[in-house]
Amino acid sequence: MWLVTLESVQNFLIGKTSKYLSEKLKTEVRIDHVHLGFFNKFNISGVYVEDLQQDTLLYVGNLSIKSTDLLKTVVWKNKAIIKSIELDDIFVHLYRAHDTTYWNYDFIAEAFGVDIDRTDTTTKTIEETKKSENTNSHSGPSIGLEKVKLNNVRFYMDDAWRGEDLRFSIGELDLKSKKLDLTSNQMFIDYLGIDKADVTVLEYEGGKPEDLTPDDTTSWGTPFNPDNFALVANRIKLTESSFQYHVGTDLPLIGEFDEDHIEVSELFLDLENTRIVADTIFSDLQWLHAKERCGLTIEDLHANIKLSQVQAQLSEMALKTKHSYLADFFEMDYKNFHAYEDFLEGVTLVTKLSQSKISSLDIAYFAPILREYPITVDIDAVASGKIGDINVRDIELKTLNSHFKGHSTIVGLPDIDEARFSVLIDQLQTNGKDINQLVPQTKTSAVDWNTISSIKYSGQFSGRAMDFETKGMLATNMGNIDMNMKMNFYPLVPTYSGFVKSDGIQLGNFLKNRSLGSIALESSIDGQGFDLADLNTKVNTKIKHINFDGNNYKDLYINGFIAKRKFDGIFVSHDPNLAVNFDGKIDLSGKV
Repeated sequence: MWLVTLESVQNFLIGKTSKYLSEKLKTEVRIDHVHLGFFNKFNISGVYVEDLQQDTLLYVGNLSIKSTDLLKTVVWKNKAIIKSIELDDIFVHLYRAHDTTYWNYDFIAEAFGVDIDRTDTTTKTIEETKKSENTNSHSGPSIGLEKVKLNNVRFYMDDAWRGEDLRFSIGELDLKSKKLDLTSNQMFIDYLGIDKADVTVLEYEGGKPEDLTPDDTTSWGTPFNPDNFALVANRIKLTESSFQYHVGTDLPLIGEFDEDHIEVSELFLDLENTRIVADTIFSDLQWLHAKERCGLTIEDLHANIKLSQVQAQLSEMALKTKHSYLADFFEMDYKNFHAYEDFLEGVTLVTKLSQSKISSLDIAYFAPILREYPITVDIDAVASGKIGDINVRDIELKTLNSHFKGHSTIVGLPDIDEARFSVLIDQLQTNGKDINQLVPQTKTSAVDWNTISSIKYSGQFSGRAMDFETKGMLATNMGNIDMNMKMNFYPLVPTYSGFVKSDGIQLGNFLKNRSLGSIALESSIDGQGFDLADLNTKVNTKIKHINFDGNNYKDLYINGFIAKRKFDGIFVSHDPNLAVNFDGKIDLSGKV
């Protein structure tokens, strides 16, 4: 027995063991050095195992374990305390080829006569799981763990049969526990630090034939913590880490978020007071920083976290990007985690934003068209529903010198071009200059928007963002208009149709015509264009009164078409001071 305590004897025995395993497995197995200090130290280094293709299956640079006296644990039933575990330079590479269910490690079990189940299953039924747990459960001495240190650990699992590769690496991991009892399901961690962690997930067409068998959903939503494992972690810290997820081999879209090509770098995470209570995880997020490939950067996120099988919640939230700031509350409700596979239909959102700012430059990563409208909007709102059918109430928006209050339902997101809005406008205040900046398509040399210093509107809005119908009362510094209009700003030349009515509005300055004064009218229009060069419009107008060149006229009727800088139609006056009954064409170009 004494000889076994000698390091030279231990390494002699390990050499014999390595040779035996190499011959048994028909591949190279090597252990460079081992030292066992009875009964509280263990060190092994230079462990190397090849698979049958002479590729590395396992490499362990160094494994060191320090513990309390294990002899006392066995004889006197004392609690075993693992003082520290240190692993350095670890590499594990599991893989199976495109045309087989055979893993590169299966030969080890076969060499020792262990039957391998070739059925490619990734889940078990509840009954199978319980049976396995009951079979493997056993009582034994209490085991505690105080420290774990990992350096340069890599784990690769490349599965060409299923078309899924997982690659995970850690530069450094440092765990210090106050109490970690592996037999009583209790873990109290003082500190867990992970530096330079990298996770890569690749999905592609595998060799496995398509399985048309419906998914076994019997275990979906079952408790993930049936044994009531208790965890308390004072602090968890992640630094200089990254995450990648790619589907297929298509190139990602530059400057746009692509759900099939997610690359998150500069990932920093700081959690305090993390707890697992039954099936729910609670934590105080002190800081999250992350940069996505498209350019979207979370500079700071802190919140109280709650995560369970049916709900993910951020309360007392504050999120800051390069251009936006979101504060208050965010929640996702779902039947179980599998709902994320169909996020648009399977996940319900509940959001409250208070004193927040949203920039179109951040939203443009998901809806590129918004890059054409670089604005920042102050927002307060409460939203609930699925992405494709969401209700937003108590909305208050402020940008430039414009202010909006109202409520809305939105159907069809995330496709901003096709999304349908139904908006109840309690109050909209703006001006001509803001309209020009917010909707550049309204810019035209035919009108002077700067003359409209005040616009107030209340009513309804329905349709797409740039193709809509609106009905309500418009009050301006030039007069008021009752309107019911359809407008489409998507074409190069905007189109419109509808009805307007005013009891008196000053249009002269707006239309750059000093001869025109106040006008009261009822008019229906249907056409396109705002510039005279683009104008192609049918008009049917009754002018109750109008001031022109200092003269007042009333009861005038216009019915016709304006196109190619000409008017073609009728103009009839019932005003005794203006006896006109015209049916023909008028050149509006100003040329003789």
